[in-house]
This record gives sequence, C-alpha cells and structure tokens, in this order.
Amino acid sequence: MIQLETDRKQWLAAKLKVSMSFEDYLKDVEIQVKEAGTSGLNQSSDYVEYTKMAYQRMTRWLKTLNPGHFVFDFTVEKKITMLTLTESWCGDAAHISPILYYISLQNGLSLRFLYRDQHIDLMDEYLTNGSRSIPKVIFVDDQLNEVASWGPRPAHAQELYLRLKATGDVQKIIHGLQMWYNKDKGACTKMEIETIIRNLN
Repeated sequence: MIQLETDRKQWLAAKLKVSMSFEDYLKDVEIQVKEAGTSGLNQSSDYVEYTKMAYQRMTRWLKTLNPGHFVFDFTVEKKITMLTLTESWCGDAAHISPILYYISLQNGLSLRFLYRDQHIDLMDEYLTNGSRSIPKVIFVDDQLNEVASWGPRPAHAQELYLRLKATGDVQKIIHGLQMWYNKDKGACTKMEIETIIRNLN
C-alpha cells in the first residue's frame, strides 16, 4: 500500500493515464472475440467462451436499455471519475459496464476502465471479503482523491450470489444472476451509484 499522499496521487494518475474509455474497452473486447481470445491471466477455452458471451451481453444492453432511465434527480456539481476494474470474461461486468456508460453520459461523469490482472496492486486495495471480485468501481475526484468505491454487483444481486454460491453449483449461479440482471435492467445499479454521487456532491 502506498502511504504518502503525494506518491499515491502520482500512482493513481499513472493508472488513469493508461485507462480506457468505455468505447475503447468495447472495441478491445470485440477484437478479443474475433481472435478467439480473452483478457486476464486465465486463457482457457472456457474464459474465451465467457468473453464471447460477455461481448454479446454488452452489445445487447446498449441496444435495449433506455439511456434516459439513468438520469439522476440532481445535477452533479463535482468532477468525478468512475475508474472501473474489469476483465472481458466477467459476466457481472458485462451486465454492469453498459449501465455505467449510460450513467456517465447522462450525468457528466468520467468513466474509465482497467483490466484487473494488469493492475493487481490497485485491485488488492479494493477487495470484497478478501476476494478480487469485479467489476469494482473506484470514485476519484479532480484532486485524485479516492472518495468511494462500489461493486462487484448491486446489493440485491450480491445477496442472491451468496445464496447461490452456497449450493456449489456454478451453472445455477450463472443462470440465477443472468435472470436477475435481465429483470432489473440496471435499476439497482443506477440507484446505488446515484446515492454515492449524491453523498459526494
């Protein structure tokens, strides 16, 4: 962990400098799909297939979501960046990233992406119950202060995940979360992000 504030801000500035826009992230995932690849340390055929499914989910959400549903009921006064740790194979990130994109567009927020496995030092500062769970959104102000974090999924989805995880059935987890996201259509993610930004405003 970087202790000195000035050193930490320089470190974070370097992370932001190499981060991607959502558009560039989506293009990068598209290239991976075309090349039958994936991001991250696990390059197995399963993860290649997960990446293909994730890309299909992202593009589907971009076509079916109504951007107007993600407008906050207040004006964002501060410059806030949502620095998001992700991987192209991550099912939760596939559902959540397009929602973050529309939230950023509708409310004047900056949205940037980093691949988790390329930035483990940052990931390890934002563990969930000791796990490197993604997506993880780190909220950064214009003075490079890390002012909040969110993720890897909305609270209701996290409760469902923990219940399904107890069964030990991976397919049940995947299917259950898929159904939850399809029904929610980004409402819980929007509400939770809106609450965070309101408290920072």
